[in-house]
Amino acid sequence: MIAYNRQWLDARNVRDAAANWHTKHLISPAIWQAIHARYPVGFYSPNVFIRIGLGIFCWILVSSVGGLAALFASMISLDSLPLIGMLLLFSGACIVTMLEFFVRSRHHHGSGIDDVLLYIGAAQLIGGVCLVFSSFNGPLPYFCLALPILIAGAVRYADTLLTALAYACALAIAFLIFNEIDFLMPQVLPFAGILFSGTGYWLARRKKQDTGWRFWSANLRVVEAMSLVVFYLSGNFWVLQQVGSEFFGVYSVSFAWFFWVFTLAVPVLYVYAGLRHRDRLVLWIGLGAAGMAVFTFWYYFRVLPLAGAATLGGALLLALAYFCIRHLKKAGLPFTYTDDEPGGPLLPEAESLLVAQAFGSQTAVPGEGLSFGGGKFGGGGAGGSY
Repeated sequence: MIAYNRQWLDARNVRDAAANWHTKHLISPAIWQAIHARYPVGFYSPNVFIRIGLGIFCWILVSSVGGLAALFASMISLDSLPLIGMLLLFSGACIVTMLEFFVRSRHHHGSGIDDVLLYIGAAQLIGGVCLVFSSFNGPLPYFCLALPILIAGAVRYADTLLTALAYACALAIAFLIFNEIDFLMPQVLPFAGILFSGTGYWLARRKKQDTGWRFWSANLRVVEAMSLVVFYLSGNFWVLQQVGSEFFGVYSVSFAWFFWVFTLAVPVLYVYAGLRHRDRLVLWIGLGAAGMAVFTFWYYFRVLPLAGAATLGGALLLALAYFCIRHLKKAGLPFTYTDDEPGGPLLPEAESLLVAQAFGSQTAVPGEGLSFGGGKFGGGGAGGSY
């Protein structure tokens, strides 16, 4: 399913975790070097500057070829939208074939070339299929045509940008479907958004626990983040009133008391859940939602001037951050605010685990006994758990 070498992806995860532990002085240089020798990675993944340069070069080259093709099409008076769509589909298929060559044969992974080829190929395939079926009325069919291409690209190449676009496309499809049911709008739309985002978050969290989905952990993290944002925006009182007045001509919000409670309570729940479950992403989004809640309250009640309200909101966020830092510094918690102390109590366990990884008889799969990835607070490895 995924285009990249699975064994190398696992080895890269082990290397990343070992590098993180080595930086925190939880393992010795000898163990770190043994990990590198035990888990070779054959991907071509240059640094960010070379990646940008290769991406720009690839984009110029592909654009030049596309410009020549467009010039040829204009010379033969190719003015039929379905025919232009067929040409785009053929061009997109050629670009995807080139992408497969660079990934499978040249082992490119995040080199800039594979990124640009993926995005241009996906854009041309989507544009081509939309032009072939250009007789449809309304945007809904075109979103439905684009969604499978975005999902296929996100799954095949584990790309986070296509994952975000696929999520946005699915959200637009749900919105347009409900928009067709006039008697349900706009009263049901907020609850539909809450249900949609809540389901997406639950599925992403569930799949993250499955080791078979370890190669798409970053994609699932994107789905989690977007679901948390959409969940809060779906129930924010100010957002609901603006959407209702802009799209439906409705200036009052049904169940106003419920959505006011939602607007003010959900940020608190986000912050609590981020601290309780050691999830930095949820904590960050909770702090952002708290700022949105302060703005929403000020917009309708205006108990202070804008400058005063901004100052008060900033003070509240600083107080919340101070509380979080004090809470994270307490002894006995399974996560910390500060970095791990060099040579601390986790060192023997960390070294024994990575020695087993480095010199074991079989290659371990991340997620079985030792969890990698996730980017949560403190602890050993990137996931903050053993």
